[in-house]
Formats: sequence, structure tokens, C-alpha cells
Amino acid sequence: MTKIELAQTEDSILSFEISDEALESAGWNPETYPGAIAVYGSRYLGKGRHAKQSLAAYLGGRSLSLVMLACTGHYITDTVTALKLFPRTLLPSLALETTGFETDHEITAKVLARGLRIVEVPVSYFPRSKEEGKKIGLADWFIGARTFWRYRRG
Repeated sequence: MTKIELAQTEDSILSFEISDEALESAGWNPETYPGAIAVYGSRYLGKGRHAKQSLAAYLGGRSLSLVMLACTGHYITDTVTALKLFPRTLLPSLALETTGFETDHEITAKVLARGLRIVEVPVSYFPRSKEEGKKIGLADWFIGARTFWRYRRG
């Protein structure tokens, strides 16, 4: 049994015990991912666009992955996933400056600039429409791209 204290990007802190089997089934293997510091859920690993996800949202998210690659030299399939887990002690050390949707991109860029690893694991995804509360849009894409550029070196 492994005890983990994690911070999630939705401003909640999780402290729980998780079985090593559960970690392994989520793709966590210290031998396969030595030095990994964060686990990101990816809606796209082994899958394409969800049938109910808008094409604009899909292309926006996937293209931000390419922007991140250009800025940081690292590729992650789903940079805008809401499912990001970090050791709780990491976040305060990042000296975060942003407060909006771009905070996820600031965290990712700063983690990678420190030479830390991010592991992606597949997650289930049920997209929301604007009517159902989806708030992110095209302006956020430009803010995200600018954030990756701004924090590419930490």
C-alpha cells in the first residue's frame, strides 16, 4: 500500500492510500517512468475525438499540444485536461503567477522547465456544451499559447 498526498488543479487536496495495483493499472510504474513527478489524464491516448466533443474544442486542445512542444520541447497529448495530479509539495515551489485557465499551462511549463517528468494515463471523458457550462473558448487558446511561451524556461 502506498500513501500519497496529491494536489489536484481543481483547488482540492487529496490525501489517500492507494494500492500499488491501482497505480500500476493507471500506468504508473517507477521502472517504466523513472523520475516522473506528475500524472496527467489524457482523453486522447489510444483514442481520437470523442463523438460529442466539438471539432473546435478538439482541434484547439490538440494544437495547444503542438504549441507546448514548440515552446518546451516536450509533447503531451492533452495539455488542457482537468485531471492533473502532483505531489502536494510541488505546487507552492512553482511560485504561480496566473489565476485563470492558463494556470494549468504555467504549471506544465514550469514542471517541464525543471526537468521533471509528466506521465499520461488514459481517462474517460464526457464533453460539455456551452449550454451545459463549458466556458473555455478561442481567446483562452491564445492565452494558453502565450503562457507556454512565457514560462518555457520556468
